[in-house]
Amino acid sequence: MARRVAAVPSLGQRTTGLGLTFFPLLFVGTSTVYFLLAFPLGGLADRVGRIQTFLVGQVLLLGVYAVLFTAPVSGLVTMAAALTLFGLFYACTDGVLAAATSEVIPAAVRTSGLSLVGTSTAIAKLGASVVFGLLWSWQGPTFALTWFAVGLVISTLGAVLAFRRARGIDAATA
Repeated sequence: MARRVAAVPSLGQRTTGLGLTFFPLLFVGTSTVYFLLAFPLGGLADRVGRIQTFLVGQVLLLGVYAVLFTAPVSGLVTMAAALTLFGLFYACTDGVLAAATSEVIPAAVRTSGLSLVGTSTAIAKLGASVVFGLLWSWQGPTFALTWFAVGLVISTLGAVLAFRRARGIDAATA
């Protein structure tokens, strides 16, 4: 006899009423936005600067948290906004991180250096998702979102200071 397992709905599922069957479409939505905008935003980064594009990406991620905090009446609009902002965040940061990293890694070890940065980034994302899940399970989604939003603001300010120090100029004009 098959047993039915009760699934705990995610924040997105609660605000949209989206069933578990459609959950994989959330990844498709984010990937589609990334696919459509990574190249144009990479070109923009080449013109206006990698630092600015990276920092805009961080602000877009903060926008994802803001959308999930405010959760307007229409859940589908909330989910579409969050997925669009999340895809934009990735489009502004993934390629820019690799490009910025390749500037500082010596040519003789560039490929292995980029592999190390990619692996480190993936490990950091895994760790962050585990911590987010633990905070969510412990105190709920608002608590987890709040702590991650605060961490994002602090780390973004730290990045601005690091960019200023590394370049010796204001990050807004780099």
